[in-house]
Amino acid sequence: MIPSSLSSSSNKERGRANWNNDVLFDIEHLPFVPDTENYFPYTKGMLHRKGSRERGGMSEYARKHYVNNIAKYWDKFFKVNQDKFFKNRQWMLREYVQLTQAIKRNDRFNYCEIGCGCGNTINGILANVHSVNDKFNSSNQMDIYGFDCSEHAIKILREQYRDAPNVHLFVHDLLSEEGVVLTSQMAENIPQDEFLRRHLPPKPHSINYSSMIFVLSALSSLDDMKRIINTKIYELLAQNGILFLRDYAVNDLAHYRYLNEKDIYTKQLSEECFVRGDGTLVYFFSIDSLKSLFNEDKFQIISCEYVDKVVENKGEGLTMNRKFIQLICRAK
Repeated sequence: MIPSSLSSSSNKERGRANWNNDVLFDIEHLPFVPDTENYFPYTKGMLHRKGSRERGGMSEYARKHYVNNIAKYWDKFFKVNQDKFFKNRQWMLREYVQLTQAIKRNDRFNYCEIGCGCGNTINGILANVHSVNDKFNSSNQMDIYGFDCSEHAIKILREQYRDAPNVHLFVHDLLSEEGVVLTSQMAENIPQDEFLRRHLPPKPHSINYSSMIFVLSALSSLDDMKRIINTKIYELLAQNGILFLRDYAVNDLAHYRYLNEKDIYTKQLSEECFVRGDGTLVYFFSIDSLKSLFNEDKFQIISCEYVDKVVENKGEGLTMNRKFIQLICRAK
């Protein structure tokens, strides 16, 4: 018998008990009976590990919880870490050749950062524009759009770019049924507030250059990823618009660490998808799995390759071999 102190029914004020970093563990359907006479109380981590071990993997209840709360965990991540966790991506203009060439030509264009978080990609690009073309005026020549599933991240970024009328930031969950572009209904109900009016989504097929950095890996399902790319991302891009994507690759150091975890059964959602300690997800791609997400009638893949990088942590004297995957494609 499960003691009342562990039963979710005795905690109506708190709702179901939370296990292992807020995962909703289905206490009513444990595959074992906790030995409360010899060891009490069981910690939430013990219950989660023992239950997962008995099942041979994460419970379906826990699995659904993580999959259904992706945006919630990312919002929690940004509430805790603010804009201090990720470094600005100073390498973007070195790697994103098509965007760099547009800046060199002094083009006027629309850019969108998909899954912008607190703006580490946008910041990295704007910080290095003048190293490419010192005459390029990003305020006049770039309309910059960014969106993220985290309301907290967008709030932080809007404050940073409060005085930049060419920067448009909005909340959008790629997994939602809502569209990511400006609809006719939105256009008819434009807010009176100037600040809110500025932060509307772009018009359909209006983005010339876009980037998606470590965003797809935050999702759990290849089917969802494929649907998002061939509907929402395609709807954003203008004809011949370019998407630059970088993400985690199979055989990366982090991938090996998950596979060698003693408690892997508490963290593995699928063969290549794992749950981090903070509840966010990470998916590791092969070239074939990533390329398979793009329909040939909508996208032309320009390049797709692994990027090997040696990262040194001088403070701890560590050298880490990282492996990422990078794809560049053009909308047809």
